Amino acid sequence: MNKKAFIVAISAGALAILPTLASAVPSFARQTGMECAACHTSYPNLTPFGRRFLLSGYTLGGTEKIEGVDANGKERLSLNKFLPLAARVQASYTEVDKKTGTTDKSSVALDRINLYFAGAVTSNIGTFINLQNSRAKYTDGLKGNETADTALANVVVRYSDKTADGGLTYGLTLADKPSFHDAWAVDASAGSLMDTLNKSSGVAGLAPYLAYEFGDNLLYAEYGIYRSTGKIIDLETNKLTDFANYARLAYERTFGNSSLQVGASILEADLQPVVGAVAGSDRYRDIGMDAEYQYINGSHIVGANLSWAKDDRDLNATFATAKSTNPTYSQTAIKAGALYLYDRKYGVEVQYADLNGNADAKLYTLAKGYATNQPDATSVALTALYLPRDNTKLSLKYLMYSKFNGASTNYDGLLHNASDNDQLSLAFDFLF
Repeated sequence: MNKKAFIVAISAGALAILPTLASAVPSFARQTGMECAACHTSYPNLTPFGRRFLLSGYTLGGTEKIEGVDANGKERLSLNKFLPLAARVQASYTEVDKKTGTTDKSSVALDRINLYFAGAVTSNIGTFINLQNSRAKYTDGLKGNETADTALANVVVRYSDKTADGGLTYGLTLADKPSFHDAWAVDASAGSLMDTLNKSSGVAGLAPYLAYEFGDNLLYAEYGIYRSTGKIIDLETNKLTDFANYARLAYERTFGNSSLQVGASILEADLQPVVGAVAGSDRYRDIGMDAEYQYINGSHIVGANLSWAKDDRDLNATFATAKSTNPTYSQTAIKAGALYLYDRKYGVEVQYADLNGNADAKLYTLAKGYATNQPDATSVALTALYLPRDNTKLSLKYLMYSKFNGASTNYDGLLHNASDNDQLSLAFDFLF
């Protein structure tokens, strides 16, 4: 297996304890005058009110303005008194069960430094823009190295308004990712196409949405189109060769202190997977279903989520350039999680993930660490949470693999077992 790639992958696994979906920044609290608990359980997870805030385009609470008029009362100036700025620091310590290849058995890292421009710009337009410095540590022979990259990690600009009776919220989202701005922080994908688009800095899209509230019910619908930015040339890989289509439906019911949501999503796109792809592109289709339950009552918060996704691919370009054994490929992913939080300070979380994919001797080679030529992986993560303050979180996580790179034992042909990749991680997350 490529050692550097493997080590960076393990580092990415350590980063999994650091939340990436949804939106949780102090500039929203400063804007609304509400404590973080109004919108979040254990951030970034949203409460029902937090989801309404997101659907409002981050504009609830308004903004304090400096305004000026001329002698005739005509507006000449309207500026926000304060810029909606916030920052975030994320650090971790990771201990891997066994040293594999040249991987570090333990590492300490300042994983991410984030700067946010997040909040209302006008009464109908809000933003969530994240400039991120991220670091990945790897080992090259006997010398340790660290890579750092500063880039726009998330860009969301939303326009939102309501009908006169207030029952229907409608809006338009400009975003660089299909699912980051989801009100339920759902990642109902099989981990291929969605991951590719979410990690790309060269994708932009428009997504109109509707949210209709009737009684204790909320019905949400979204349709978005996304396209790779810049000119697509033959030397670029994993670029969209046409518009990607994303659709999302969700229904939420609130009853007493509880809420229940069920939803579905579909993402379709054509990607140029390899340099010089004579057949043009591969066709991807991700279909997902998801559900989430929340119970919030005083000192007690309970949450649970479940998602299923299937990824089907027509490997036209990959197969034509002899990069895959088969012309088609499919994989499924199941993810489940449960959270209990006491007094918004102490919590425990359990997460389960299972990935199953078809065997392909060229996509998943022995040289890459797949002795079975399959990507199958199964893991369970146990996390202890401590939040001394609403904007500070300490997480202790133990991640256990029962299957890795397609097998439980000797997954890479070098006698390495799935459990060798088990890891203990301590993470610090601070927002201000």
